[in-house]
Amino acid sequence: MKLTPTRWSAYLRQPDPAFGLVLVYGPDRGLVRERSDQLAERILGGDADPFRSIEFSASQLRSAPLILADEALAFGLVPGRRLLRVRDAADSIVEAVRLLLNHDTWPGFVLLEAGDLSKRSSLRELIEGARHAAAVPCYEDDPATLRQVVAETLKAAGLSPSPEVTEFLAQHLGNDRAITRSELEKLVLYMGPVAPGQSRTLTLDDVAVIVGDARAIALGGVAMAVGSGSRAAAVRAIAEAAAEGLEPIGLLRMVAAHLQRLYLAVGAVASGRPVKDAVAGLRPPVFFRDLEAFSRQVQLWSPASLEAALLIILETEMRCKQTGEPQRLLAEQACLRVADLSRSPRRGASRS
Repeated sequence: MKLTPTRWSAYLRQPDPAFGLVLVYGPDRGLVRERSDQLAERILGGDADPFRSIEFSASQLRSAPLILADEALAFGLVPGRRLLRVRDAADSIVEAVRLLLNHDTWPGFVLLEAGDLSKRSSLRELIEGARHAAAVPCYEDDPATLRQVVAETLKAAGLSPSPEVTEFLAQHLGNDRAITRSELEKLVLYMGPVAPGQSRTLTLDDVAVIVGDARAIALGGVAMAVGSGSRAAAVRAIAEAAAEGLEPIGLLRMVAAHLQRLYLAVGAVASGRPVKDAVAGLRPPVFFRDLEAFSRQVQLWSPASLEAALLIILETEMRCKQTGEPQRLLAEQACLRVADLSRSPRRGASRS
């Protein structure tokens, strides 16, 4: 059986005794770990008795497939259900799982954790089609799910974010659940304890201090500097990014993403939308502290110059990967060439 997010929530509240094996898998490894830990705690409770928990590796089950069934069928030495856990499950252990599923019931509880498994995965097919097993997919969080996670986490900590803050966090935290939890925990610690029954307002200024690390800030600084057309600002920003240990290809891709957002906004303005509306319509939204500078850049660039700039970035990334030339030098030269392009005259528009 396959458990949807809604069915998973219900199952976690009260695990169905019919399922003696659960596979938690998906591309969001943070969410895989979170759900696996939640289920393990639900099975074991607060009991830390080592006799109730045992772990296997995929290599162990490949070399001795019968081990899983033997251990799952064995009764424990202490009261309570035993947990058998495999943290690196893959199609290679399908025979071990098949041998276990040949039985109708077993005393132990088997928890499998895996990365992204395709629809053709033999392990997924076996478990989803079994009567006594369930598969729980963990896909990357979409904006709606992120908003829910943000709201629930902050509310539990006594923090009251405005819709603006919630939306900003949902758009900027990324889609890995572990990273999301980590950033929210840092935010809660920064805000300090809140008395029971009380609530503290969370502002965008609070969020800006905590969310996003120095590497992300440095990358954003390069993109904004290049987009401004200032060679001096671009050189300074690139030096700061290098000091943070940023890879040249990552830098190029951040600049490309910034140029693509400018292209969307410039295109909207060319179609008759006011600059303010064109910028406000971008998703994810422009960071509030960059709004004024980004809006100026929208008026600075033309569609043709942005297309030429994106071509420079694309060609430079290919050179970084294929030629063996110094990548940082290539990236810096490309960024300066792009900055110069912003001074290209806009067709049919005044630069003033």
